[in-house]
Amino acid sequence: SEHSRHWFFRGRLLIDGEEMPHHLIALVRDTLDRHPNNSTIAFRDNSSAIRGYAVQTIVPAMPGRPCPVLPVTADYDVIFTAETHNFPSGVAPFPGAETGTKARRT
Repeated sequence: SEHSRHWFFRGRLLIDGEEMPHHLIALVRDTLDRHPNNSTIAFRDNSSAIRGYAVQTIVPAMPGRPCPVLPVTADYDVIFTAETHNFPSGVAPFPGAETGTKARRT
């Protein structure tokens, strides 16, 4: 997983034998510098989130107990992550995907 390979994102970037002036993380951070108002989570917990949408969803009336669900409108942001914390999806896609990303209400 890239979690243990931060050298990959901060290392020298060669394209067709030519060294690029910026490493990958600098290129990624540049988008945040250019558009700071669209990010709700940036470079924390190995993930980021951009402003999403108000969506219709359901929530339990009494969380943690058997109960009916209620329709609500909630803001949900879009999460981007480079890894799943437990297993790298690029190495073992099915076990990696099983760890998934978790919902975060903002």
